[in-house]
Amino acid sequence: MAQLAPTASDHDLSAVVTLSGSLDRSSASSAREMLREARSDGRLVVDLSEVDSIDDAGVGVLLGIAHAHREHCGALVLTGARPMVRAALEAVGAQRVLIIVASVDASDRGFRH
Repeated sequence: MAQLAPTASDHDLSAVVTLSGSLDRSSASSAREMLREARSDGRLVVDLSEVDSIDDAGVGVLLGIAHAHREHCGALVLTGARPMVRAALEAVGAQRVLIIVASVDASDRGFRH
């Protein structure tokens, strides 16, 4: 489910994590652990471009990690969410708490959509 992607050298990012598959109850604990391990001293970018579905447990993981990351060291930015995944995030109002941008490149441009 969760795969660590290399940090792109041309981005001013501390860590980029790429998640794939379904972010749901069955994968939530492994995704949470991977994102905790990837915590950096700056921005943590979570690439959702390969996530095909998300449920409330998956949204909870992202919200929890965002809160913990913000408290300790920086911003968590979600990138590349497919329309279905983005709709699920927006349905629960997650966009009010999470930074959601179109791509990893966009995360370098001041978090613009």
